[in-house]
Amino acid sequence: DWDGDGDLDIFNMKDSAEPRIQVNSGGGSFTSTISGASSGMTTIAIDVGDVTGNGFPDMIVAGTGALAYYGNTGGAFTTSVYIDTAGSYGSVVMGDFNGDGWLDVLGTLFTGNGRLFLNNGAGSFLGVIDIAGLNNIDSMTPGDVDNDGDIDIVCGAGNMRQSFVLINDGNANFTAGKQFGTTPVADHDNDLGDWDGDGDLDYYAMRNGGQDQIYLNDGTGQFGSPLNVGAANENGITVEFADFNGDGALDIVRGNQLGTGSRVEFGNGSGSISYGINLPDSSTEYLVAAGDFDGDGDLDIVSQGNSTSRMISNGGLVLSPASLNPARNSASALNSSNVTAQFTGYTMAGASQSTFIVHGGNTGRRAGTGINSGDTAGLDPSADFHANERILVTVTSGVTASGAPLAPFSYEFRGRVSPGPGVWDSFSRLDTRSNTLTGAYSNPLVGDFNGDGTLDLFGRAADNSGTDRLRLRSNLGESGQMLFTSLGFNTPGASEFTIGAYDFDNDGDLDVISGANGGVIRFLENTGTGAMNDDGTNATVNLASAANAFADFDNDGDIDFVLAQAGSNAMDIYENTSTT
Repeated sequence: DWDGDGDLDIFNMKDSAEPRIQVNSGGGSFTSTISGASSGMTTIAIDVGDVTGNGFPDMIVAGTGALAYYGNTGGAFTTSVYIDTAGSYGSVVMGDFNGDGWLDVLGTLFTGNGRLFLNNGAGSFLGVIDIAGLNNIDSMTPGDVDNDGDIDIVCGAGNMRQSFVLINDGNANFTAGKQFGTTPVADHDNDLGDWDGDGDLDYYAMRNGGQDQIYLNDGTGQFGSPLNVGAANENGITVEFADFNGDGALDIVRGNQLGTGSRVEFGNGSGSISYGINLPDSSTEYLVAAGDFDGDGDLDIVSQGNSTSRMISNGGLVLSPASLNPARNSASALNSSNVTAQFTGYTMAGASQSTFIVHGGNTGRRAGTGINSGDTAGLDPSADFHANERILVTVTSGVTASGAPLAPFSYEFRGRVSPGPGVWDSFSRLDTRSNTLTGAYSNPLVGDFNGDGTLDLFGRAADNSGTDRLRLRSNLGESGQMLFTSLGFNTPGASEFTIGAYDFDNDGDLDVISGANGGVIRFLENTGTGAMNDDGTNATVNLASAANAFADFDNDGDIDFVLAQAGSNAMDIYENTSTT
C-alpha cells in the first residue's frame, strides 16, 4: 500500500531503473502512475518493504553496477541512494535477518559473494557482510524453513547450478543447507509456502528449461522427493503461493514465458494438486503477483508481459463439481430425482430453495428442501418432474464450499419419458363447439399453469368474429384422457402470440411472455390459478418470425431470455431483475 489509503498498489521498474507505482484508486482501478527519478542503471530485480519504519513501503533496486534504495515519505519518492556500487546485482531480498526488528537487505552479485547490509534502525545500513557462494542467483525467498524462529533463505541458482538453502543462526550468520535436485538447472523464481498443510514451509522451484517441482519440508529444513508441476520445459518466469479459492489450502499461480500462458493450480491441502485453470488471454504475460486489489476479500492476480499489464479479478470460488445428479444435459433424468452437486474434498453448506434454485419448464420454480450433506449440496424438490420437462438449475453464491462462496453456475437436464409403443390414437379437436375458438393455435405453450399437477395448453386463436385472443386450456386429467376446458384469461391482441412460459417472478407458477407482429412484447404474470395479469412491462421490437431462447444467462437464479428479431440483424438479451 504505497500511499496508505488501504488498498494495494503495484511497484515495478523500467529498464532504465525509473521506479513506477501504479496507484490503485479503489476497487482495482489503477488510474495514475507515480514515477521517481532514474538512477541510470538497468533494473534486474526489486523488493519492497518498510526500511525506515515510517509505515510506508520503500523500494530496493538491484541492477547493473549498483544496489539502490528509494525511500517513501507517504506516497512520494525520495531521491535514490546507492547502497553499494561494487558490481552488478542480479537479485535482492529484504528480511529481519538478525532479529532486531528492522528490515535488512541481501543482494547477490553476478560475480563475487552475496552482500548483506544490516539496517541500523534509521533507514541506513551498517557496513557489509559477505556471504560466500551467492553469485549468479536468479531468485531468493526468505522464510523460517527449519522452524527455529529466524529467517533463512532459499536461493534459486542461475547458470545451471543446483538451488540451495541458507540456514540462519539467528544473528545473520548463514551456512549452506539442503541442495535441491540432483541435476544442475537454473531456477528462474521460487517461493515458500505450507503446501501440504503440516505447519512448515515447502519449496517451489520454477525451472528455466526444466521441470517445475515442489519439495516438501520435514519441519527441520530437510526436503524430500519432489512433486512435478506442469509440463517439462515450460520456461517459467514467476511463481507465487496463495489461497485463491478460500478453502484454507495454498494454491499456485505460475507465469510461463513460451506462449503457454499463466496458470493457477489448486491445492488440496495435503500436498497434491486438485485441478488447474489457465488465466484468460495470458499467453504473452509471464510476470504474476497475487493480492486483493479490488478489496472484495479474495485474492486477485496482476499479470504483466513486455507490453501489457492488467489486473485479473477473482470472481469467487471457481470449482468444478465432481458430479452433478441428474447429469448436466441429461435427456432422461428420473422424475423423482433430488438435484445435487458434489464437490469432492469440500464441506458444503448454505443450500436451500433460495440458493440452490431449480426451475421447471412446465411448472415454474420448484419448492423443496435444501441438501447439505458432506461434500454434496442440492435440493429435494417437493414434487416430481414431468416427462421431458426442461429443468434449469442455478447454484448461487449462497452455497458455500468449506466456508467460501462459490462462483455461481447454471446447467440443465430433462425429465425421463417412459417407453411407449410409438402408436398414436386418433385425435379430437379442442375447438369444435359453437362460440369457441375456431382458429389455429399459434405457438402453443405446454405447462401446469393452474398448479393442479396436469399439463395445460396456453396459446393464441381467433374467435368467430376473427379477433385474436390468448386463451388457457386447462387439462382435467380424467382417466388418462386429455380433456380440456377453457379458463379465465381472454384478452384481445393485435395478432398476439405466445413466446415462452417460465416462472419469471420466482413465485412458483408459470408466467408468459407474449408478443405481436411489429408490436410489443408483454409480460403476463400468473396469479397461480392460470389467470394472467398484464403488469405493463413491454418493449417495442420487430417480432415477425422471431426466434427465442430462455435460460439463467447471468447465473442469478431467475430466467432471462434472448430474442432474435427477424429482418433487423439484431439479437437482444432481456435480463430479468425479478422485479421487471
